[in-house]
Amino acid sequence: MLTANCVHFEGAVVETSPFRYFSIENFIDEDVASSLLRWFEREADWTAKSIAGLGTLSSVELHTSELGHQLDFLTGESFLSHLRRQMGEVFGTKLEGFVDLTANRMTRRQEIGAHNDTSTLPPAFRFTHRLVLYLNHQYSEEYGGALILANAHSPSQSARAQKRILPVHRSAFGFEISESSYHAIEPVLKGTRYSLTFTFYPSAGASNIV
Repeated sequence: MLTANCVHFEGAVVETSPFRYFSIENFIDEDVASSLLRWFEREADWTAKSIAGLGTLSSVELHTSELGHQLDFLTGESFLSHLRRQMGEVFGTKLEGFVDLTANRMTRRQEIGAHNDTSTLPPAFRFTHRLVLYLNHQYSEEYGGALILANAHSPSQSARAQKRILPVHRSAFGFEISESSYHAIEPVLKGTRYSLTFTFYPSAGASNIV
């Protein structure tokens, strides 16, 4: 049975430049990763999406999807509470609000320009942290689609990269959202790039607007 014990934050160390983040390999157990990939490829109801002049991708919301008995724990309170607690410990904060789950799919030539994920909503309703899980059958640099942590002082698509994170299968990238958390995704050159994003809100009331 797949449970909250399938994710592993051990060894996560927060870097502070160009913003607060961590990157960790072998974050999720292989059986869960394989089940997610099968669901992405065979059952997920993908919707094409344009992101405000930054690029295009396809996405699916897991909270409103039929995940099946092997994966339905992902939207259960036990698993999400575990993620809140672990993310809070890593970043030295308390996360008590709603956790949104969105899967994204990018294919050849798709890319996303630099942005920082900040929101104009009132503070109580702004998401504060994100955790991105990467799922790909095989990945090497020739596939493209690397995550770029951009220069916060030049938040454009051509901003000079400060760090480069490869979307290696079963790896994860967690970060604190701020005015300096600019990041982008390089063009996908080959294959399909899948990711699952957990978005954390600060308080329970935030769930009312998601």
